Amino acid sequence: MMKSPRLPAAIVPAAGASTRMGRPKLLLPWGESTVVEATLAALLGGGVASVVVVVAPEGPLGNWSPPASVSVAVNADPARGMLSSILAGLEALGPGAPDPLLVCPADLPALRADTVVRLLAVYADRGGVVVPRRGRRRGHPLLISPSWQARMPGLAAADGGLRRILELAAGAVREVEVDDPGTVYDVDTPEDYERLRP
Repeated sequence: MMKSPRLPAAIVPAAGASTRMGRPKLLLPWGESTVVEATLAALLGGGVASVVVVVAPEGPLGNWSPPASVSVAVNADPARGMLSSILAGLEALGPGAPDPLLVCPADLPALRADTVVRLLAVYADRGGVVVPRRGRRRGHPLLISPSWQARMPGLAAADGGLRRILELAAGAVREVEVDDPGTVYDVDTPEDYERLRP
């Protein structure tokens, strides 16, 4: 009996300390929701079936109630870097690799759902690794096939994390030019927030 394919799933690392913002940035207002909820809405609205938000043990999202189709995992030691949050998210997703896995930082609230739709369509046509590009900058979400997900647990932070996946998969990486500032503009500082907020 054939195993049914796993649907697209996303891991949203959200275990950072918001040091440059000076206050918890993910729960700042964004339109009628918050920074993190706007990011999640773009992923879910673009066709992602489930999302895992990875938080710090005592971070600001500890008492946050996620929307439907979103679960929360804890990275016990977020100082190890974003790769450790991604691995915690993969563990929370359970057995069987999503196809594809999307990796998207939690502070991309200007990301558009139609961009996610387009990236998923490109992935469906070719597989491998898909990354949006706006001008000269690569952005997020990054779409990763099951075969490349399998290599992630063997990477260490010293290897460069996701950058190392992009290096290893160089021949399988598909860059998609997008006209979506939300793929590259995150909310790190008060100036970022004021410039980008709707």
